[in-house]
Amino acid sequence: MSFTTTVTAAPPPGQPDIAYAPNYENYQARTAKRLKEGNLTTSVPDGFPKQLTGDLVWEGDSIGQHYDWTYKLSEDQLGEIDQALHHFKGLGLPLGHISAETFPLPKLHPELRKLSDELHKGHGFFVIRGVNVDNYTREENAIIYVGISSHIASQRGRQDNKFNGKPADVVLTHVKDLSAGQDKSAIGSPAYTTDRQVFHTDSGDIVSLFCLETALEGGASRIASTWRVYNELARTRPDLVHTLSQNWDVENFANPNKKFTSRPLLYHQKATNTRPERVALQYARRYFVGFGALPRSHDIPPITEAQAEALDALHFLGDKLSVSTNFAKGDMQFINNLAVFHARDAFTDSPTQQRHLLRLWLRDPENAWETPEPLLERWAELLLTSQERQKLKEELLATNDDFIRQIPKVEMHIHIDGMVTPELRWKLAQRNGSEVRMGNDKPVIKSLGDLKKAYASVISTSKRHQYQHLDPSLIPPTFFEAYYSSHDVLRTRQDFYDVAMAYFRGASEMNVRYCEVFFDPQAHTSRGVSWEDMMGGLRDAQDESAKTLNVKSAWIMCFLRDQSPESAMEHYQAALRYRDMIIGIGLDSNEHKRPPILFKEVFQRAKKDGFRITAHCDIGQQDTHQNIHQLISPSEGILTHRIDHGLNAADKPELVGLITSQGIGMTICPWAYLRRFNLEETGRRLRTLIDAGVKICISSDDPPLMEGTWVMHNILLARKLCSLTEEDIVQMMKDAVEISWADQDVKTEILAELAEDSYRSAIER
Repeated sequence: MSFTTTVTAAPPPGQPDIAYAPNYENYQARTAKRLKEGNLTTSVPDGFPKQLTGDLVWEGDSIGQHYDWTYKLSEDQLGEIDQALHHFKGLGLPLGHISAETFPLPKLHPELRKLSDELHKGHGFFVIRGVNVDNYTREENAIIYVGISSHIASQRGRQDNKFNGKPADVVLTHVKDLSAGQDKSAIGSPAYTTDRQVFHTDSGDIVSLFCLETALEGGASRIASTWRVYNELARTRPDLVHTLSQNWDVENFANPNKKFTSRPLLYHQKATNTRPERVALQYARRYFVGFGALPRSHDIPPITEAQAEALDALHFLGDKLSVSTNFAKGDMQFINNLAVFHARDAFTDSPTQQRHLLRLWLRDPENAWETPEPLLERWAELLLTSQERQKLKEELLATNDDFIRQIPKVEMHIHIDGMVTPELRWKLAQRNGSEVRMGNDKPVIKSLGDLKKAYASVISTSKRHQYQHLDPSLIPPTFFEAYYSSHDVLRTRQDFYDVAMAYFRGASEMNVRYCEVFFDPQAHTSRGVSWEDMMGGLRDAQDESAKTLNVKSAWIMCFLRDQSPESAMEHYQAALRYRDMIIGIGLDSNEHKRPPILFKEVFQRAKKDGFRITAHCDIGQQDTHQNIHQLISPSEGILTHRIDHGLNAADKPELVGLITSQGIGMTICPWAYLRRFNLEETGRRLRTLIDAGVKICISSDDPPLMEGTWVMHNILLARKLCSLTEEDIVQMMKDAVEISWADQDVKTEILAELAEDSYRSAIER
């Protein structure tokens, strides 16, 4: 069979002579030329191992002699699977609710957990055999596949963000030939053709396939050990290890505004007390040479000759050292996507026998490898879908943690402008006679039910590019679209009172005793709202809350980064008549290319006038480390009293040192970070800050736009992520009181309440 029949487009100028289909003669010629030119490094990069050892180092020719990768299901196990299928169907739940709990396998579960260990600590792959797919409907086969997988790895990754032309979290996909019904050159991935797939990795920790039907001929699945390939390169061509571990311009097909990102393909993780030394590979050839309708963009720098050789070396070594798993109908294949890469032979279908696989991208939080830093945002995008976040919220609440519910709290990172819930927004829109939209190019929302759905569909602003192919009216609202469009219903003094009281009532229910609340005056004055109505409504609610709810508060006036420093100074001067309400000055909104140093003058003026200052340093932003440094370094001339967010400071010991040595507090909102980082990475960073002695106030940010997660949910999440004890949380609350800007009598009152033990569990008293 031929390697490929798909017509490919012309490469960009300067691109080496390399295509998606590897050419061995060209590879040999390029290798000979580069070796002749000389000046190639003869040792691996500093810190990288000369050779890796362990079960993950294997060759296709010999692995079958010492490892049986096929787990054959017994009749009893198949019976248990059948019972689990009927149990799940009897629950009447959507397919997205399939889990180890809703698809119970009490006897098989321990065996599946051992197989997860094999993925992460053993040989990195296995096949489960024995399910008779012909006995079940298409939906039942999907339930069985996802159900079994849930016991191996509980988290499912999003593979697409649309279904039938509408936004959706697609976690189960069909892999089959689509070329029969359309122009083959229009298909951007070889997975959906009959062509051979070269060696590559997918996204996520684990890649799994379930074979519903094999091809008439060909289509064998081939896998190879990344570690064995690494050893060969380290021994014979260490210069290519350097090439693979340096930054590559990786094409971003889905984002017209950001054509590529730069990251390595090969990652080294040193051994620690909790993990062995590891090497991880993450790449796909088509991102560098294109495929079919998606050629390498002319807007991206061409790859180098060294990179071209490295791509070919990976493929041909993978091919040489690979093994075929003899993937048969009814088989489920699982591979460690960071340690094993895979390929597929070309195949031929017939009208009556057509290759058809189901695919999952998975992660097992109990066994997962640490995600390399450059992959964190992509992994978070895959793994924490809106449904997964809602499920996590329900799991946290199901713990019935009375200690977290009852402990006295303070909160210092909450945007009153972001507290417009769907219910309140609908009520105020009806009262003011205004239309409800989730953005300027979005349709008018006709019912409260539709508004709730729109809130539930909010996406990170950085993800909007993924939906560019959709009609603008169908693109889910971004966070900032939802945030700013909600302000339209805030017009009168009563409106501002209502939104503030909605927050204070919720805070009271969660035993918040004191809060420092952000407000964005520029977002309202720009719409013609008067200072008198805005501040009058906030003052009325502040007074009412203190009297009737036992929630005391102060206000932090934030300037919008995407407006000018001159506008910030103008609003600062206008707000001075309300300085009895305002305790501090902050900076928020979109951080991209708007560093805090731009607002140095207004910050210095505010400090001179006796205000406390703080600023957002949002997580995952390109310049976040620089922005944190501008705020906390005495030489920069701002020297903030607090940092809002700033979780990335944990990446830089020098930043953590500056924060702790100067007693700078931080407000941390764990739930807000789940759209950027996975759970483990969020927890690792938070734990780093806690262990370094940083004083932290756990807060909620914008609950209506974050699955309705308030301060209690965020503390529950922090407890889960960092394994916090009750004593840890009490100390965290005391630290939060200390870094607050409350009057001393308020601090003394809350600290006295924390010193009591009425809110503690019986176990810890």
